[in-house]
Amino acid sequence: MHTPRTAVLVLAASAIVALTGCTAATAEPTDALTGTTWSGIDSLDRETTLHFQVDGTVRVSYFGDTFDDELDTWKLSGTSLTVDIYQGDAAGTATYVGQLTETGLALNATTDASNESFTVQLTEEQ
Repeated sequence: MHTPRTAVLVLAASAIVALTGCTAATAEPTDALTGTTWSGIDSLDRETTLHFQVDGTVRVSYFGDTFDDELDTWKLSGTSLTVDIYQGDAAGTATYVGQLTETGLALNATTDASNESFTVQLTEEQ
């Protein structure tokens, strides 16, 4: 007598797990940035280029140099982007926060050690 009830519960639990898996897969569209390169001039007149790598790190170019450090990371959740760039002990980490839009990336950044704030508008390189 308990067999049909158990089967229904197992099927219901499987359906919930399957639906939850589908929702989670579409909630993080990291493919929108993975492998792409974006560039622009920040509000302090510095050319900035970000290359979003598949492992969650970002290669960054500014001040005429390119940096590819495992401490430089990015995360996209929906259209909200957070990028952390380690700039050394003196400047600390620059945290960029903003949105991925149809026209580009609009980011606000602050550095934790020097307390510097700036903005940058980036467009995708083709």
